[in-house]
Amino acid sequence: MLLRRSTLFVSGLLALGLAISGCAAPGPTAAGGEAFNDPLEDTNRAIFGVNQVIDRNVLLPAAKTYRTVLIPPMRQAFHDFMQNLNAPVVFANDVLQGQFGLAANTLGRVLINTSMGMGGMFDFATQFGIPYHSNDLGITLATWGFDEGPYLVLPVLGPSNPRDLIGQVGDGFADPGDYVAAAHHRLWASVARALYQDLEQWVVAGTAPPDSQVPKLSDATLVRPSLLNFPAIPGVALDPRFTSRTLIELPFPARLETIDALITAYLDEVRRPASAVFVLDLSGSMNGDRLDQLKTAMRALTGTDPSLTGQFARFRAHEQVTIVTFSSQVDETQEFTIDDTNPAGPELTAIRSYIDGLAASGGTAIYDGLEQAYQVVANSQATDPNRLFSIVLMTDGENNAGVDAKVFASDFAGLAPAVHAVHTYPVLFGEANKDAMTSIATMTGGALFDATTTSLQTIFKQIRGYQ
Repeated sequence: MLLRRSTLFVSGLLALGLAISGCAAPGPTAAGGEAFNDPLEDTNRAIFGVNQVIDRNVLLPAAKTYRTVLIPPMRQAFHDFMQNLNAPVVFANDVLQGQFGLAANTLGRVLINTSMGMGGMFDFATQFGIPYHSNDLGITLATWGFDEGPYLVLPVLGPSNPRDLIGQVGDGFADPGDYVAAAHHRLWASVARALYQDLEQWVVAGTAPPDSQVPKLSDATLVRPSLLNFPAIPGVALDPRFTSRTLIELPFPARLETIDALITAYLDEVRRPASAVFVLDLSGSMNGDRLDQLKTAMRALTGTDPSLTGQFARFRAHEQVTIVTFSSQVDETQEFTIDDTNPAGPELTAIRSYIDGLAASGGTAIYDGLEQAYQVVANSQATDPNRLFSIVLMTDGENNAGVDAKVFASDFAGLAPAVHAVHTYPVLFGEANKDAMTSIATMTGGALFDATTTSLQTIFKQIRGYQ
């Protein structure tokens, strides 16, 4: 059988030669003493230079022609067709990774789009609630524990590594298009598909990126500029505030730990510190499982949730956390400031200890709790107005004590503009009144979150995205 891509044949020989030689010198060392994973830097830079010439003189002009000749609906149809043609590769890797739910989705997509979508030219499956997902043998090998190996720059295809290169070649054996091309001695068909995938990254590029910016990034990272017209979510156009459609690939290693470190550094060191006020219902109806759910959700925000979402939803450095508890009246207002983000540190430990000691009894004075929260915000703004303020209201019932909704609305209207601008995010829980909670969200500019169909812990993590 012919190899799927002629460029992969060249790249494969290169990688094989490098592997056989086994004598690549170690790469340069970072300031911290960690060796860069690029022992083949000289070779990579040479191939990168060739790729730049091909991009500028072949792919970019071809992309402009492609954009000019084909109107957007035709380009989208061709894109969907090529995506559907690759479904057997995605399906095979879904199965190999044990992702049987995703495999079922992939199978459903190809059946729907091949039959109803005229061979895949129309993506009806997405409209039916089965979105596309990509997968390949490189990801499968990573799932099985294979190391990625040294950094490689492949002819035409660009940045890669030996694991992904092997995956690309292996995927060719699951691709029906290559079998058809080989059976009819049409190597050019496989090559054309490979070039299309690279070409698609350049489509809708009106001009090359500014010379003052891209060469510096490209030379430093060995990553080619990527000019995209396909939005992150198909069918959703870029915000008009994006005055340029020139998007540059990430100028740092595409590793999970790198992304985690960047996000953590932003949240803990760069982002404006937050001030989050949690208004928590401790009425008698919260006794038992409901109170346990509340404690679990709050404890998770102190760093006890080891999941990826839990890591980023936890309380951040310099954040002020205020817990206002209420039953028949406001019971207590407890404030914490996070200096040590270690889950075992004193501040987060203190929050957990406080949460563990909560007990439920009495009635439900929702609006008393809210008024206390806005008073906390007013006091905090007076001393530190640059914080990002937000209020979370969690209740499992209707207001039956303290001030009513009309009094709260009147008092809220009289708040100082900066305090009035702080949003409240009500959480619908238990038998809480949806209309009342919706009214609070609308009045304060917040949003309603429904914990009647999912866990309170999940809802609290979602709300953290607004804080």
